[in-house]
Amino acid sequence: MTAAGGAGLRRPDTWLPRHASWSNIVLTGILAAALAWLSISAVGAQFTAVTAGLKPFDLQPGLTAPDIWSQLPLYTPESRRIYLRFFLLDFFLPLAAYGTVVLLWARLFASAAPAWAARFPWVPLIPFLPMLCDWGENLGFLGVILAFPRQWQWLAEAATLCHYGKFAGLFVSNAGLVVLALGAAGKRLRPGN
Repeated sequence: MTAAGGAGLRRPDTWLPRHASWSNIVLTGILAAALAWLSISAVGAQFTAVTAGLKPFDLQPGLTAPDIWSQLPLYTPESRRIYLRFFLLDFFLPLAAYGTVVLLWARLFASAAPAWAARFPWVPLIPFLPMLCDWGENLGFLGVILAFPRQWQWLAEAATLCHYGKFAGLFVSNAGLVVLALGAAGKRLRPGN
């Protein structure tokens, strides 16, 4: 590996700004929207139709471990098969969705506060934290589904903890986008910029 290549991999302050173009943001956003439609509207609806009207665990914001155990007896073999498709789509969806947000953060952070962006290049990577929670929830939910009728309480608790972490992270990521967008807009509107 060359020194330049290694530096690019280690330094998000050089890699992210180069890739945070509006075209990349739009492309990853379109990919995320397509994956969201497939997983939520198409596969999620199929799942609901064969699972007594229940949504996949991921799509139930207030889900608790006791909810998991009360719903799993209603899962049919077809429910499990469809959930595996949902799981596969929901592995790539967070990467595309949070990737879009990371690119937006990088673009807006560099625009709103270039000195801070150079000093704290890791800040735009913060939206990847809820992605890790999303993947943790996915693995946990899949584990409890495949293990049932065994009830691994620790796994259900870990999955629901990741579930809530994902929603908290989404809030932080979206709030950060608003703050960064306002900062970038304010900087552009100042006289002399």
